[in-house]
Amino acid sequence: MSSVPNDTISQLLQARGKIALNSQDVVTSPCLSICTMDEETNWCKGCFRTLDEIIAWSKSSNEQKKQNWQLILKRVEGDIW
Repeated sequence: MSSVPNDTISQLLQARGKIALNSQDVVTSPCLSICTMDEETNWCKGCFRTLDEIIAWSKSSNEQKKQNWQLILKRVEGDIW
């Protein structure tokens, strides 16, 4: 289990998400190496992705990755449950 506070994870993902959404090159992964799934949401506690999203990442286009980032940011902000 991570010792990183949830607020810190949220702030880090929001900052990285803004950079990724504005990228013209390779869209960076949201992975923070805190790989523990939340049993309630089925999202990784570090990157807020589902297992299917994590598996699909490496084969996704930059546009698909940006769409995934938008979804992650909505999850971080509490707009999606």
